[in-house]
Amino acid sequence: MALMRVTVRLFAILRERAGASWIQIELPERATVEDALNVLRQRRELADVLAHIPLRIAVNRQYVEPGDALHADDELALITPVSGGS
Repeated sequence: MALMRVTVRLFAILRERAGASWIQIELPERATVEDALNVLRQRRELADVLAHIPLRIAVNRQYVEPGDALHADDELALITPVSGGS
């Protein structure tokens, strides 16, 4: 089975936990956003955050749904909620 590489951009607490603003993961061709999230949930430093914080997910700067397909060299962004203002 052929693999593809996807860059995952991390924001806020995910960036802090990973110690980096981005990581790369390998997925089988025809993987979905949900498949990528499942791989990321296996990472010890991200697992608890991904289990408890709602995310907005974008691929190549377009918001997507978990069932959407990924392609080689896509950029998957995991955007955490922000707070502030009054």
